[in-house]
Amino acid sequence: MAVQTGEHPFARAVRHRGGVALDPPAGSVETPVESAAFAAVLVRGDDILPPVARLDPLLAAAWLVLAAGPAAGAREAAVASGLATRVGGDGPPAYLVTAGRVGGSADPRSQPIEPGLVARVLDAAAEGAVDWEDDPDFGYELPMDLPGLEVAERRVLVPRFLYARTDRVYDYAAMVPARQRERAARLAAVPGLGAAIARAPGIGLPERRPPARPARRRYLPS
Repeated sequence: MAVQTGEHPFARAVRHRGGVALDPPAGSVETPVESAAFAAVLVRGDDILPPVARLDPLLAAAWLVLAAGPAAGAREAAVASGLATRVGGDGPPAYLVTAGRVGGSADPRSQPIEPGLVARVLDAAAEGAVDWEDDPDFGYELPMDLPGLEVAERRVLVPRFLYARTDRVYDYAAMVPARQRERAARLAAVPGLGAAIARAPGIGLPERRPPARPARRRYLPS
């Protein structure tokens, strides 16, 4: 995840839609969210982070701490714990919103995260018109379909599809555990962060379990 400097490129788009832009380096982590249309944890990335993902409360809290960067401490842990009690359920939904690229900043096969695509997902989500599907590796939900979505746009919204389409399946497979270990280690080092947040689904390597029948998926890489 890239280091954040200045206001996040999509902060204004979030606020324009009645959302709360949670951009920790900009000092906004304590913004109330109860009366907002949604909460958006804002990050930057250039490889396998999705443009928009829907987060459950624990994962929203975990990403708020991760977005704060290496300096995250007890203050950020307390704010994240509060966030986990205020989003989801009867509270507003929470999203991860990424600026940057999907597929690697230096790779010509990568694709930029366009502001218009992010705006369309947020608008469709507000209307209940997004078909969300669980990401098998990182615990969040990804927008698999929404009105007017093109195949090429879906590849950007679902990074594993873009990597598959550009013959980098093994690259993606190698990055998944590396990112899981990195994020788990960062959260484990934050003083006062609750274990439920530090071990939120999609954070860290999953526990080994007996092989199970693969889940049926409606959308395949295209």
